[in-house]
Amino acid sequence: MKRLITLALLLGSIAAGAQTLMELNHNGAYEYKDVVKIDSTTAQQLYDRAMMALNDLLGSENMKRNIDYNDRDAATIVVRGRQFGWKKNYVLGVGWDVYIDWVLKIRCKDGRAQVACTVPSITSVHNKQNVHGTTLMNVAIAALESEKAKGWKKSREEAVENELNTIKELANRIVTNITTTMLSNAAADAADDDF
Repeated sequence: MKRLITLALLLGSIAAGAQTLMELNHNGAYEYKDVVKIDSTTAQQLYDRAMMALNDLLGSENMKRNIDYNDRDAATIVVRGRQFGWKKNYVLGVGWDVYIDWVLKIRCKDGRAQVACTVPSITSVHNKQNVHGTTLMNVAIAALESEKAKGWKKSREEAVENELNTIKELANRIVTNITTTMLSNAAADAADDDF
């Protein structure tokens, strides 16, 4: 019995050690997506609701963004953006500002829309020198996992966890805001029909 318990604990610790810091998609990027289902709506109606939600979100958030693709007939919108994430290695006001690069893709079909936010990379910009570098998420995660395997201080572990949570929270917030606004617009339209 002792051997079974010891073996179970050993396998549990090996499995826990094998977990990655952040789950990435097949392209090596963090991705969060959701599907909005609204019965009796066409793809174009959902597209219009998505555009309204996008205008609400992008107008209220302090982020750089650019609409890359906007096709009402295909009922598809693609937006690229960058938002400040955190400061790194600051000493006396000099250091790196880290920005989260993201891509929002909204695809609409009759009765449903898929909203996906992908974070393919982070960009570090030195605040005093005009130096910057972009790191793909899969490369950043691999470097962090290698660093973690060598052993790092508790403060470093907490800092990395906070940085990864910031990335997840941004992608999740963008998707949640878009889907919530689309659903509330649908509810408002239904209420107008009943009037």
